[in-house]
Amino acid sequence: MSMDGINGVFDKALEALKTGKVKEGDEIQQSPKKIQIKMNKFEGGDAQRKVTQEVINKALNEPSSHKALKLLLANSPVGFGNQSSSVELENLGYLDTGMRQFHLGAPVEFVSKDGGSVKVYDQGLIGNDGKLHTDAGPRTTVYKNGNFEQTMIYDENGKLTGGKIVIKDQVAGFTERQIDFTVAPDGKITTFE
Repeated sequence: MSMDGINGVFDKALEALKTGKVKEGDEIQQSPKKIQIKMNKFEGGDAQRKVTQEVINKALNEPSSHKALKLLLANSPVGFGNQSSSVELENLGYLDTGMRQFHLGAPVEFVSKDGGSVKVYDQGLIGNDGKLHTDAGPRTTVYKNGNFEQTMIYDENGKLTGGKIVIKDQVAGFTERQIDFTVAPDGKITTFE
């Protein structure tokens, strides 16, 4: 096969990866040779902080929503305070998947080996007009691990203003406990259940 032919195959493979029209194990062929594109699942790092099933069970048994919230956030990689930076998340073992570069306006996604993920929505949203709107709403960070989901909402400066914790039943998927909360400018936390 000539160099032009090889370059053409690689160009097709690169374009397929960029457009997302290829899955693991798909093949891009050019007669008589073929190139198999292997896309390995990104595994992430070793989580230094995570909400485990043991912590979730303690929170489910805690009658006070305020105490349950504090317990969950103390173990979460996305706790109280300002919106986490990429460096902070990577230091906790959540590694950037790099997928944002393929999708304009997508969140930055960080993952750990245990299946935990943190998505950071801080660059605005794509509107119905197809344009990026940086004033499209609050900054948001979503942490998920198993049946636990935590959504944190920040102001334009990255300061926490509120959020929501949802714990789903592991078998049926219904919501076992949901705690909504707000954070006042003085740092006072109010929970709603």
